Amino acid sequence: MSPTASADLLSIISSHFHADLVQKGVSKVVNEEFSKDLTIYDDGLLPFGLNTAPFDGEGVPCKRTLLIERGKVKGFLYDFTTARKERKESTGNFLHLRKRPNISERNLIVKPRRKLEREGIYVKHLVGVHTANESNGDFSLNTENAFLIKGGKWIPLKNVMISGNVFELLKEVEVGDDLRQEGKIASPSLFFPRMNVIS
Repeated sequence: MSPTASADLLSIISSHFHADLVQKGVSKVVNEEFSKDLTIYDDGLLPFGLNTAPFDGEGVPCKRTLLIERGKVKGFLYDFTTARKERKESTGNFLHLRKRPNISERNLIVKPRRKLEREGIYVKHLVGVHTANESNGDFSLNTENAFLIKGGKWIPLKNVMISGNVFELLKEVEVGDDLRQEGKIASPSLFFPRMNVIS
């Protein structure tokens, strides 16, 4: 998947790093182990980041927070209220919305690894990400600009649909080196050895 499609896919489960979901017992990343290729962190002080800020909505300094390191979950995102429940410090991820306060990522970043040279189906864009099930990571999505890479050739494909579960796919993911930020998520290309594809 391209960096754009990869960021869209990760957006389905990004809220599972929020401490309020962890404390309610509904986060699916707790006690999970993912591919050793995968390291993810949130950086509120990323130079030129789209959501970089010195402070969050509660006046807490933003910072860099490690979430997954080499496949192992290492941390979560806290505001003042959720941090106090665990006698921890806020990570500076409070966002005040019009309807209610909430925890939010600043710049969620997948650490680049290596150049990916694989044959298979390359997806540039996903369509209908909002229809995915954020609670359990299941998705069934149409694609735009999909290609079959075979023998060094890029063959355009029509009407390609992919489906699966993001949490399960991340257990085998291989991470590229072409980092690009799309909204609040920055990801390089991601390669999934097993993916349900209909074309």
